[in-house]
Amino acid sequence: MDANPYDDSYEHYRSTRDKFAAKRFRPRTAAYALADFGRPLRVRPGRRILELGCQFGDVAHYLAMSGARVVGIDRNFVALQDGHSTWGRFAGAPVLGDLAAGSRSLPMRDACFDGAYSRDVLEHLPSPAVVTELFAELGRVLRPGGRMVHIVTVREDGPNLDADPTHHIKENAAWWRSFFTDLGYDVAPNNVAMTYGDNGQGFKRLVRHHGRFTLRTRR
Repeated sequence: MDANPYDDSYEHYRSTRDKFAAKRFRPRTAAYALADFGRPLRVRPGRRILELGCQFGDVAHYLAMSGARVVGIDRNFVALQDGHSTWGRFAGAPVLGDLAAGSRSLPMRDACFDGAYSRDVLEHLPSPAVVTELFAELGRVLRPGGRMVHIVTVREDGPNLDADPTHHIKENAAWWRSFFTDLGYDVAPNNVAMTYGDNGQGFKRLVRHHGRFTLRTRR
């Protein structure tokens, strides 16, 4: 089992968890959770949705508030604990679970989810080969016709890609689109997401992410 760099010492998490959990930012986070993930995944009551790399579950929480059954998994156990303490008291709280460090299999049965998504996760994986293994698992747990949305930090996002030393796959949006297509997915045309970023003044600046990919299975 390899070392897990994602714990309470992971700088990106420490610098963002309090801001994203702050009450004044929750309406904005909710709006972008629904725009970036809820609509393309057709989130509604009765649908089961999986989040990869949920951290403390802010996006998962807002999608769960829409009535979907959302399961979030992460390697950062500290973040999962924060998520349970932050959202667990709310109705519609997501189910947050641990993904063991080094594990490349998802602890779910076949065809149990209607959709899946991730936010700034895939670029952290060690290599494209590992992403391919992960997508084989996603294909297993998704129902036929399932959809996915993945927001990836890409070369077009400028210095953000190099700012985090745990970013291992540093490619542009065209590379990722080709990669997903080669895996057998149809990729929707729109690949831009607008989210609040940290400009030192409390997430008041809209940040354009060029690596937003909505995928549909071809089966």
